[in-house]
Amino acid sequence: MTGIEVVTDLSALKLRVKSDIDRILPQLTEQILKDCNYFCKQDQGDLIDSSLTASDIQHGDIIWDTVYAAIQYYLPAAVKDVNPNATAMWCHKAYDTYGDAWQTQLQKLVEGGTP
Repeated sequence: MTGIEVVTDLSALKLRVKSDIDRILPQLTEQILKDCNYFCKQDQGDLIDSSLTASDIQHGDIIWDTVYAAIQYYLPAAVKDVNPNATAMWCHKAYDTYGDAWQTQLQKLVEGGTP
């Protein structure tokens, strides 16, 4: 019995994967941020505004950059005057609501289509 030799060009594969990530990640991150902010607590808009300026969309980093962001994230109370969809743990809520859609969008982007 003879063995089978599989030859791969790992450096080319790594470049292709990196290229796909660089193309896909900003689009998917933008959608996830939008969906998270749909449920984000809002009073004067500073919390949501901070996510728009502090997040690094190109690298997939979503950040709410206020001194009270972490407290508000876990604080169960949510005033719904400004945003009737506001809830604690808004990213978890967004994932529960839109996670399947994010997966579908990711699949379409990987396949080279538009979401």
